[in-house]
Amino acid sequence: MMTPLIWVISGIVLLIVEVATPGFVIGFFGISACLVGGLVYLFPGMGEGWQWLLFSLFSIFSIVFLRKTMKRIFVGETDKNSVNPDDDITGKIVTVTETIRKDVGGRVDLFGVSWKAVADTDIPAGANVRVTGKQNLTLMVSELN
Repeated sequence: MMTPLIWVISGIVLLIVEVATPGFVIGFFGISACLVGGLVYLFPGMGEGWQWLLFSLFSIFSIVFLRKTMKRIFVGETDKNSVNPDDDITGKIVTVTETIRKDVGGRVDLFGVSWKAVADTDIPAGANVRVTGKQNLTLMVSELN
């Protein structure tokens, strides 16, 4: 027979697993198991069939009706209208460490890390440039006016 302690421990384990995995589904099973554990504690004579039925109903209900809301709260929303998703890098002034050739590219130093960089014009080493964007691991830069 499933005791309240087994339900609650199972629920806590599922909640911990949720933290370690993507998808935001397993946690609802954990919450449902904890709820069933509480009900079994309040109603000790509840049969195991009823326990599993309640667990299934709570799980289905929470996934169908609560997942979208909870996901928005915990995962957050992305700004789909953002002109530039690289705001933490874009606009920074960096130093050219290896001459940037128009067709070949070069290297710049950003936060002590050497990045490959491309520009529309040749830029000599030692010049300061502004980061205008990022494409994969390559920074797009332009000369300062």
